[in-house]
Amino acid sequence: MEYEKMVVLRDGIQVKIRPLRKEDEELLVKFFKNLDVSDVMFLMDDVRNEEVVREWVRGLDYNWVLPLVAVHNAEIVGDIALKFSGRERRKHVAELTVTIARDFRGKGLGAALNEAAEDIARQKGIRKLKYETPISNVRAVISAELWGYTKEAVLEKEFYSPVDKLLHDVVVLTKFIQPVEVEETPEVIEEFL
Repeated sequence: MEYEKMVVLRDGIQVKIRPLRKEDEELLVKFFKNLDVSDVMFLMDDVRNEEVVREWVRGLDYNWVLPLVAVHNAEIVGDIALKFSGRERRKHVAELTVTIARDFRGKGLGAALNEAAEDIARQKGIRKLKYETPISNVRAVISAELWGYTKEAVLEKEFYSPVDKLLHDVVVLTKFIQPVEVEETPEVIEEFL
């Protein structure tokens, strides 16, 4: 996958956004290891487990998951992943996950990564992006809303956090990035409505 973009953050720092590569394995392991427990408590996978991260990198397949990383001074400082559906009826939807290093928050990096993910998603024919996070992850919810996502649903007690040992409600935020054609309801189905 060819994509590379230099971005200047609000504080003047430059970062390069590009796809994760297999040779980034050690950098990605280090990125996740350096995050605080509170930074990873709402992620779906245990990214502080080195083997989980190594399996991701070794199994890179851009047809299923396209991770983009933000690199500054040869260090990964942010990550966003587009997860594509293998189902024909959901091929227009991709799911996002986002993680930003604490020192790079509030500087526009999340918005820049989201913009890059949207650009690539459009190129791949994706029409709708979906972002799920526990509703108690207030910073992530507010960020997604600032990026133009809207709350579509709340799933009760959907996420278990091994950090606080609680079940959390999950908010589903979505954004249409391309027009969606809606076909008229066939007459056969209308008689059941």
